[in-house]
Amino acid sequence: MSKFGRITASIFSTAALVLGALAAPVSSVNAAEVKTGVTDAQIDKYINSLTLSQKVGQMFVLRTPADTEKVKQDVQKYNLGGLIYYAADLQGLTQEQVKAKSDAFQVAAKTPLLIGIDQEGGSVSRLSASGLITDREFPSPQDLYKQGGVDATTKEATEVGTILRSLGVNWNYAPDADVTDDTSAFIFKRTLGQDYQTTADYMKQVVPAWQNAGVAATLKHFPGYGSAIDTHTDFAEVQKSLADFKAQDFLPFKAGIDAGVDSVMIAHIVMTQVDPVYPASLSPKVISLLRNDLGFKGVVITDALEMGAIQEFAKNHDGEEIDTLAVKAGNDCIMNNDYETGIPQVVAAVQKGEISEAQIDGSVKRILQMKNKLGLLSAEDIQTNHISVDNVTYKEDGKTAVITGTIVDSEATTGEPISATDANGKVVASGVIGGEGHYELTVPMTEAEQQLTISTVLNGYDPAQVTIKALAKSPETTDPSTTTNGDDKDDTDANTPSNKPSTDTNKDQTSNKPSGGKDKNTPVAAKNNKTATTKHGFLPQTGEKVATGVAVAGVLVIAAIGAVVLIRKRA
Repeated sequence: MSKFGRITASIFSTAALVLGALAAPVSSVNAAEVKTGVTDAQIDKYINSLTLSQKVGQMFVLRTPADTEKVKQDVQKYNLGGLIYYAADLQGLTQEQVKAKSDAFQVAAKTPLLIGIDQEGGSVSRLSASGLITDREFPSPQDLYKQGGVDATTKEATEVGTILRSLGVNWNYAPDADVTDDTSAFIFKRTLGQDYQTTADYMKQVVPAWQNAGVAATLKHFPGYGSAIDTHTDFAEVQKSLADFKAQDFLPFKAGIDAGVDSVMIAHIVMTQVDPVYPASLSPKVISLLRNDLGFKGVVITDALEMGAIQEFAKNHDGEEIDTLAVKAGNDCIMNNDYETGIPQVVAAVQKGEISEAQIDGSVKRILQMKNKLGLLSAEDIQTNHISVDNVTYKEDGKTAVITGTIVDSEATTGEPISATDANGKVVASGVIGGEGHYELTVPMTEAEQQLTISTVLNGYDPAQVTIKALAKSPETTDPSTTTNGDDKDDTDANTPSNKPSTDTNKDQTSNKPSGGKDKNTPVAAKNNKTATTKHGFLPQTGEKVATGVAVAGVLVIAAIGAVVLIRKRA
C-alpha cells in the first residue's frame, strides 16, 4: 500500500474507533433486584435494639398451621425466626400459590423468615408426598449414588435446591449424615448406604451443591443415629463409646462442617456414654462436642420437640420445660409449635439468671448471619428503633420552629414523653408521642443556631440530631447561606440533619402544618432532589457521546481529505 493509502486508512480507522467508543451504550445492573446484605456491626446493633422476647422469638421455628392469618399475625407479634412446610401444608396448592404463600409470610414478618422443609429425597420428600410436583421423581441419595455416584447426588441437590428457592423455601433439612450397615435400621434408607469415609466424601460435595443453589443445608442427625430406633415414636439409647463416635459417626459431620455447612440438626437419641440422662437435643455435653470437638460455628437446631422421644422424656421429668432445656443445652433454633408458652418460659429463665442474655444474643447473631448469607437481609430489614425528624418549619413570627417526626418501628403507646435538649442538656421543648408514633415539638428560636437532640424515655431508641437556625432578620425568607445541598440530609430543612434512614427520600418538600394549629408556616429550603438532572462527570453521557463522536469523525474526515490533497500536490 502507498504512503497515501496508509495515511488515509489510518485516519478513517481512527475516526471509526472514536465514533464507536463514544457512541457505545453503557451496561448497568439494577441493584434493586439483589439485597446487598448487612455487616456484623449492623446485626449487633439490631440485636441490641430488640427486647428479650423479640430475641427469643427469633430462635423459634414452627410448622405452618392451617390458619395462615394467625401465622402472619404471630410472626410479627413474636418476631418468630422461621417456619416449616410439611407435606400437608403444600397439598392442593400450585407452585405459584406456594410461592405467594411464602411471600405473604415474609411480608408479615418483622425480620425476614427462614422457611424450611425436609426434602431429602426418597421416603422423605415433601415436594412429591404433597402432590405439589408430579412431573418428576425425587429419588433418595442412596438410589442416586447407586445409579451415578456422587455426581448424580450433587446434580439432584442443585436442581432441587433451585426448585425450593423458587417456592420461597430457603432452608433444607438435608443431607442426612447418618451411617449404618444395618439394613433393617429405621434410618438406613435415608442414608447414602455407604461406609463412614465414603459418606464423609459425599458430604464434602453435596453440601456446597445445596448451598450454591441458594438454600441453607443441614447435616442431620448429630451425633449420628446409627442403628437406633425411631425417636419419632419412642426413646432411643445408644451404647457406643465416645471414642467410637469420634472415629466413625463424627466423620461425615466433620466433613460437612469443613465444607461450610450452614446448620446442624441434633437428634433425640441418648448417648449413654456421654450423657445418660438427657437426649442429645437437650444435652449441653453433646452439643459441646459439636461446638468444641468438631469446631462448628453455625446454627444448631433441634429436631422437632413434639416427637415421641421428647414427649416420653417430659412425662418422666415433671416440671422440666423442654424449650428452656433446649436453649440451656446450646441450641440456637427451637423446632416446636408451642412458641406462645415457650418464649415466655425462656425469657423467664434468662431473667432468673438460668440462661445468660449473652448466650441468647449469640444464638440470634448466628441466625441472622445465616439469613444474611442467604440474601434475606438488607439494612432496611433490620433498622433499629429510632427517632426520625421528618420536617422542620418556621412560624411567620420568626420566633419559633416546629419539629415534626416519627418514632420508627415504635411499640410505644400514645402519651409517652419526648423532648428536645440543647448542647448543654437543657430541655428547650417537650411533648408526647401521638398515634402511629408521630410527635411535634415547638422550639423557641434564639440569636444563635441551636444543635438539638430529640430523645425519649423509651429504652432502645436511637436519638435524633437536628439543627434550628438562628433568628433571622426577615421571617419571610430563608437565608441562602444556611442552606446546604448534602445528599445525607433529610428532605426537609437543608441544614436539619437527622438519623432517618436514607430510604425515606421522597417526602413532601414543603413544610408540614402542625396538627390543630392555625398559624401559617413558611416553607424552608429543601435539599436538592435526588431525582433531578444527573450531574455531568468527566465523560459525556450516552446521548452526548453520539453527538461528540459524529463531530470528531467529521473533523477527522476533513483532515483526511486535506492530507490527500497535500500529498497529491507534493507528488
